[in-house]
Amino acid sequence: MGGRLEILHEIVAALRRLAILANVDFAESVAPFLGFFGDQLAELGRRSRHRFPLKFLHQACGVILGRNEMPTSQSSALAVVAIVKDLLHALHLPGAETLGALVEKEIEERNKATFEMLLQELQSARDEGVTFEENDVHDFVQMVLRLYDAVSKGTARRNLRLMSQVITGLKRHRLFEFNNFQRWTNVLETLTRDEILVLGTAYRLKNARVQDVWSALKEALVPEPFKTNVELEAVCAALARTGLVLPASAWGGMVYLFNDGVVQLGALADLENA
Repeated sequence: MGGRLEILHEIVAALRRLAILANVDFAESVAPFLGFFGDQLAELGRRSRHRFPLKFLHQACGVILGRNEMPTSQSSALAVVAIVKDLLHALHLPGAETLGALVEKEIEERNKATFEMLLQELQSARDEGVTFEENDVHDFVQMVLRLYDAVSKGTARRNLRLMSQVITGLKRHRLFEFNNFQRWTNVLETLTRDEILVLGTAYRLKNARVQDVWSALKEALVPEPFKTNVELEAVCAALARTGLVLPASAWGGMVYLFNDGVVQLGALADLENA
C-alpha cells in the first residue's frame, strides 16, 4: 500500500498542477482522469474531494489532497527556466526575463496538451467499451508517470500521442502491464517523423500480408516523400536501433527486414496516421 500511496501522491500532485494551468477545479480535473476505474467515480469526485469508490484510492487521495508539495514536473520546469535565465545573464544578453517566461509557458503548454491527449484516448477507449479494473491502477499510474517523464525530456507531441494510445491499446488487447508499456515507450520516445512514417507504412504492408515488404516499401515511399532509395535506407538503418528493423545483405546491396514487432506496435498505436 505504501508504494501505491507514494505513486498516487506524485500523479495527483501533477494533476493538481495541470488543473491550475487549465484554470479548473481540482476535483473536476482529477475525477475524469480516474473516472474509468468506476462508473460512479466522476460523480463522487465532483461532490467531494475525499470520497472515492475504490478503497485504496479513497485512502490515498484523502491523504494526498491535503498536501501542497510541488510536483516533480513543476520542479523540472522551474529548473529549466532558471538555467535559461542564468545563461542569458552570464552572456550579458537582454531579454532573460522575457525568454524565461516564454520557456515556462511552453513547458506548461506541453504538460497541459499531454494531459488532454491522454484524456482523449481514455475517453475514446471507454466509448468502445474498454473498461479498466481496480487491479489496473498500479500499472496505469506507472504508465502515466513514465509518460510525463517523456514530456520532461522534450519528446515530440506526435510521439506522446502514440504513447498515450499504447496505454489504451494494451488494455484493449489484454496486455495491460507496465513492462509491456515500457518496452514500446522506449521505442516510441525517440522516433523521428520519418521513422514513424516508415514504420506506419511497413505496418500497413505487413498487415496486408505483402510478401516482399522492402520492395513494396520503396515503391510506396520513393520518390515521395523520400527522393531516393538512399534516403529511405538511411532511415531504416537508424530504425535498426529499435529492434524492429533488421539489415540484411542481398544480391545488389542491402535490404531491410521488418519483424512482427511492427505489427504488434501498430495494433496498439495508430502508426499510419501519426
